[in-house]
Amino acid sequence: LTGTLEPLQKALENFEFLIQHDNEDENAWNDWGLVLVNYGELIKDPSLPEHAQHMYDQAESKFSHAAALGNT
Repeated sequence: LTGTLEPLQKALENFEFLIQHDNEDENAWNDWGLVLVNYGELIKDPSLPEHAQHMYDQAESKFSHAAALGNT
């Protein structure tokens, strides 16, 4: 990571595309969650904690989906 949001935003777009084509790729779901956690860390702002929390909530959802598909 470069500490900027641009590469993470592009990665999020790519994960959406990938999942549309292979909805059962547990590694993609897991990696998508990791990108969301990193995104949340970069946008963390004490005055707007809900923005980062939204990313963490989305990440948790992706991790849960990956686990349901068998990713440990």
